[in-house]
Amino acid sequence: MIRRLSGATVVLVPLTALVLLPIATNVASDTIPASWRPYTWIAWLFLLVATATAVFRRLRSRPADLIYASRLDESPYADWTFFASKGVRESVFEVVTTATGSVALGFHTPGDEAVGANKALQTTKGYVEFRYKIDSAGGAGFVYFAMIPMRDNGLERRGLIEVGAEVQADARNPTSIYRQRLFPPHSHYGDGQWHQGRLAFDFTNLPAAYYAIFAPRINEGIERTGAARVWIADVEAHRT
Repeated sequence: MIRRLSGATVVLVPLTALVLLPIATNVASDTIPASWRPYTWIAWLFLLVATATAVFRRLRSRPADLIYASRLDESPYADWTFFASKGVRESVFEVVTTATGSVALGFHTPGDEAVGANKALQTTKGYVEFRYKIDSAGGAGFVYFAMIPMRDNGLERRGLIEVGAEVQADARNPTSIYRQRLFPPHSHYGDGQWHQGRLAFDFTNLPAAYYAIFAPRINEGIERTGAARVWIADVEAHRT
């Protein structure tokens, strides 16, 4: 992606290179003309501003830290956990290699069950990028991708405890206001195509949030459920 230079950069860089830097060099070597000496503070001031601007822009453009990539899994999706309202079983989940060589995780439901997968991420702010495909014979709106803020278990809590809950599998979890959700467009259901997804999240304003879970879901917390098979691949998580 080509990054456009800001107006400040366009002005400060040539000014520093052509005028301010030579002046500052002359000041440092004590070779500046005597008539310029009362104004040397201006050169130092502009040089300081230019340096601060360059440092600030460098920090802003720093790439996010990659903390997970499914393509690097030694055993694909082995450290993911799985969810099924009627009990987790092998017949619901599968791992396959796509035509492009990516390893995809798939899960399905005939419509009367909520299912999904979970990937724990040691961050409370960042974004997840992934590819997905939804096989569906009809209907839409019952597949989504969520980021779930999770609590530190501490000494008295056990299991996967979401922010806003005190126990694992709290009945309020599926409709929790703390989850951030991405619903694919209805046109992506059953179109046979892979699509790119991106889900940003920020739980830093939740004092109880200790880490986050990336959670693709079918039918969980949805009033009008449906039958579908969801595929995800090339999952990358970044900390920001």
